[in-house]
Amino acid sequence: MKIKIVINGKEILYIDLNSLLLIFHQEFISVPTFIMNCIPKIVNDDNRFNFLEFTEPEEIAFLEKECGWLLDYKEYIGKTKAELIDELDELDKQLEEICTMNQKECDEQLFKKFFCLEFRIKYIQTICGIQNGKYFIQLPEQIGEEQKNRNKLKDTTD
Repeated sequence: MKIKIVINGKEILYIDLNSLLLIFHQEFISVPTFIMNCIPKIVNDDNRFNFLEFTEPEEIAFLEKECGWLLDYKEYIGKTKAELIDELDELDKQLEEICTMNQKECDEQLFKKFFCLEFRIKYIQTICGIQNGKYFIQLPEQIGEEQKNRNKLKDTTD
């Protein structure tokens, strides 16, 4: 997940450790040193949803270009359960289409699309878990208190 904010005209991008680790394992993304250097040696259930801060313009540019498909926490935490389920259903249909293709049709772009769809599904499920209290994430201090309070499940009758 990512959170992007602007403070005093300066962009700040936050990405959770779990997302960065998944990025590490993809052959189609060349991971720069600045990412490798910021990952702690031990990542477990206690810290995998912690956000790392990126403030350098070249870091933000790289992450937005290569990882633009990461879910925006602020966008998704406000969705209702029904909206999230609808999106999961649509993503699942897209995955099914890819899975039914002939192997000869599969190329690097298709593999990347498959990975991104699969990643989005996992993170929408994570958002559901956050909304239902199964997971707790520590948001960066710069995210206002009103955003922190959005960790609660919205009523589907909204």
